[in-house]
Amino acid sequence: MGLVLVLLVGCAGETLIYNDQLSPAYRPTEFGYGAGRRDFTTVIGGDPFQLGEENFQEQFIALLNRHQPILQPTHFTTTPGPSARPIYRAVFLFNTRHVLPNQICRDPLGVPTVDLGKTVRVTAAFCRWQGYLSTVTGEVEAESIDDPKFSRLIGQMMWLLFPPVDPSEDDDPRWIIARGGAVSALSPVAAGFAGG
Repeated sequence: MGLVLVLLVGCAGETLIYNDQLSPAYRPTEFGYGAGRRDFTTVIGGDPFQLGEENFQEQFIALLNRHQPILQPTHFTTTPGPSARPIYRAVFLFNTRHVLPNQICRDPLGVPTVDLGKTVRVTAAFCRWQGYLSTVTGEVEAESIDDPKFSRLIGQMMWLLFPPVDPSEDDDPRWIIARGGAVSALSPVAAGFAGG
């Protein structure tokens, strides 16, 4: 059973966010246990701005840490220390094909890449072991990692990757997130919560 969020997209040239899903196993408290106030193992695939892999990853990690999840602060890092819980990972893939969420977690660097021209596609997943807890994909036309549109996209995606929603609760109220020009509206009925 997937949880799909309904998104309203801005004007051309702005951010596009889609394919957001919560696994039935997702719990906000699990983010706190697995990543809250500790190192959070982060896997990054791709170099969309051709900065060199190491340079891009360093700058992207800094960007992630400026856009902290609403649930609790964490420390995204590609070099986790002893505080990290190894079964949990955040995965961010750039300009890859659309694949099932569990494939992102099982073999993130094996997902095939695609040429999207000026568009940057980011596919993100919150993983436990080789299964996904949440996932979201976003796209934007951005010139560099310092482009405000790219930063805004990442901020919007963080809200949806680590939302304060428990899919095990049937009476979850409708909730709306608005941040940086993107609006996400969720309702168990409209989102097909009881579906698959």
